[in-house]
Amino acid sequence: MPDWKPIIFSGRASYKLAKTVCELLGLKLGDLVIQEFADAEPYFKIENPQDLESKDVFVIQTTSEPVARNYFDLIGILGAAREYHPQKIVAVLPFMGFRRQERAVEPGEAIMAKQMAKIIQTAGATEVILCDPHYSGIGDFFDIPVRILNTNPLFIDHLKWNIENIKECAVATPDSGRKGMAADFAERLGVSLIEGVKLRPDHDQSKAIGLEGDCLGRYVLIREDEINTARTIKETVHLLKQKGAKKISIVCTHAVLSGGAIQVIKSAEDLEKVWVSDTIYLPWEKRIDKIEVVSVAPLFAEEIKKICGLE
Repeated sequence: MPDWKPIIFSGRASYKLAKTVCELLGLKLGDLVIQEFADAEPYFKIENPQDLESKDVFVIQTTSEPVARNYFDLIGILGAAREYHPQKIVAVLPFMGFRRQERAVEPGEAIMAKQMAKIIQTAGATEVILCDPHYSGIGDFFDIPVRILNTNPLFIDHLKWNIENIKECAVATPDSGRKGMAADFAERLGVSLIEGVKLRPDHDQSKAIGLEGDCLGRYVLIREDEINTARTIKETVHLLKQKGAKKISIVCTHAVLSGGAIQVIKSAEDLEKVWVSDTIYLPWEKRIDKIEVVSVAPLFAEEIKKICGLE
C-alpha cells in the first residue's frame, strides 16, 4: 500500500458504512479481529500492526445503542493502533453516544459527553470527526482538533431529485435547540423557516406545543438532527397539518428510532416520507416504506482525503 494511502478500521457498529467509505477511496478495510470471551469481555487485535507506523489511521465507529459496547470497540481499536505509532489516529464518530448528556441539569449528574471526549483522547485519538452533533459546542470537550460535518448539502442534493418545485417548500424545526441546523437548511434551499416550541418534562420525553411561521399550502420538510422516540415528530406533524401544510416529510441525520418509534412513524397518516442517513445502521426490521436512507459515506470519504492531503 503506498505511503499516502490511509488505513481505515471499523468497529462492529459501522462496518457497512466504513466499507462503503473504503470503496469510494479505492481501499480495503484494515484487517481487524473483534471477539468476545465467555463473559462478554471484548478482545481486539489488529492484523499486521507493523503496517501502521507513520501512516494516517482512521477508526470509523458510531456509538449508538448498545452505547457501552460500541464505545469499547472504538476505544479498543484506538488503543491497539496507538501502540504502533501512526502519524495520525483519527476517531470517526458518525453518531456520538451520550450526546444529550452535555451538561449537568441537576446537581450530581455526570457530564458523560465530556467524559467520553477525554477517554477517546486518552485511547490515542489525535483528531476527531463528528457529524451533526446534538450539541454544537461538543467539540469544546476535546483538546485535539475536531471536524464537524454538515449533512445539509448532502440531503439537499438528494431532495432536488425527489421533490418537484422544491423552492415552494418550507422548513420546520420542532424546537429552538435545532434552529441553527434548520435555518442553514432553509437558507441553502432558499425557503422560509417555521419554528416549533417544545417542552421537555423529563428524560426521553418531549412535547410540541406550538409553531411560529406560515405553512399554509406548503410542502413542509421537518429538519431534525435525530429521531429518538418520534413523539415530538408526531405532534409537530399534527400541528403543521392543523396550520394548513399540504404535505409533510422529515429530513433527519441520525435514525436512533428507539422504543416504539417505528410504530409512531407508521401511524402518522399525514407524514409522507422520512429521509435519514446511515450514521446509524438501520436494521431490516426498521426499514419501512416511509423511510429512505441517504448514505453519508461520500462526506466522510472527502473529509478523509482532506486530512490526508489528497485535495
